[in-house]
Amino acid sequence: MNRGFTLIELVIVIGLIGTISALGISRFSASGTSIANRIEAQEAVYQALQTARDGALHRAGAPSDTVEADLSAALDAAFDDAAPAVIPSRVTFSQGRDGGLSGGRTTPLEITIAPQNDPIRLCVYPESGRAAKETCP
Repeated sequence: MNRGFTLIELVIVIGLIGTISALGISRFSASGTSIANRIEAQEAVYQALQTARDGALHRAGAPSDTVEADLSAALDAAFDDAAPAVIPSRVTFSQGRDGGLSGGRTTPLEITIAPQNDPIRLCVYPESGRAAKETCP
């Protein structure tokens, strides 16, 4: 009536735990990089939108009545290697008190950043030109 484990059983169990842990850690670190890239892409586009809107709000008396946000260039500057695609690649804001989207647009503009399979979406509201880190309603 021995009620213990043999040495070989313990070695096998410890080896299995080590192998499973190694696989889990490698997958976790890869997903962390992906999350960091997604956040970096979202922030780069958001900052480009905010900068262009602020420029439109503060251009009183300027010769041009619009300010353009080049979202593709913002992503290219944020990433050393291949930057994710963004649709649309440019957004234009009109000069004025509200800094809204130009062109008389009445519906929110959805911006899609597509790293791999799971796109990131931002919404720009036409009247105010404000960008939100959310899907458009």
